[in-house]
Amino acid sequence: MVSIQVISRELEKKLSQGLQVEELRDELAALTVALSAALAEIEYILPKQSTTECRQIELVQVSKMLADLKVFLKNDDIKAINLWRDIAPLLSEAIGDDNCLLLGHQIEGFDLSVALVSLYALIEKHPVLGQPIPIPSPSPSRST
Repeated sequence: MVSIQVISRELEKKLSQGLQVEELRDELAALTVALSAALAEIEYILPKQSTTECRQIELVQVSKMLADLKVFLKNDDIKAINLWRDIAPLLSEAIGDDNCLLLGHQIEGFDLSVALVSLYALIEKHPVLGQPIPIPSPSPSRST
């Protein structure tokens, strides 16, 4: 099996020579096969996490970030805005976009004291966000 790096270098070289994507079908197909094989190998080696485990890990991350966000909002700290930008996609995925809109507008509008009240209301509406969630121990990996 040809390595992904070798195929990628060859593609890059041909593209820099001015070849069009249509002229690189064989190389692109070879790269697709190599990437698929690499992904299959990775999936075989790494233990799979269930959707539930992934969601629990995500909620733990969100809970930790929300705790930091509370502190920044309480202290009227501008760091709340950058943290919000990091946490917003995770929070939206966890509880839905509609639940995050008001809080997002308040934080982005620098209305941090009002955003703190909204954050408490959001946590009250979704109690799982305010409490730590245990992460199950990883399952043993398969031996090759």
